[in-house]
Amino acid sequence: MPSYKPTRVHAALTSKVASRVAHRKHVYYSILDTDGTVLGETHISHGNKDIGDANIGRMARQINIPGPVFRSFIECTVSGDDLLTLLRNQRP
Repeated sequence: MPSYKPTRVHAALTSKVASRVAHRKHVYYSILDTDGTVLGETHISHGNKDIGDANIGRMARQINIPGPVFRSFIECTVSGDDLLTLLRNQRP
């Protein structure tokens, strides 16, 4: 599986669905619905190292979606609206 530059993951999240909060060790992202409801949260380190398959999988689990869907989201084959719809449908 491919690895991704942190800037690519950051761009996908912030341009499509998430707000960003920087802390000392990590950058946290909250995936927000149109009404401001938090649908999921994940984080990445501040470093420049590529984000490997294992960490991409962990990020997907943190926001409660399958890893291949999250990878497709990063690669822009799944839109932000599609991701929000998936997350809304998984809510209890």
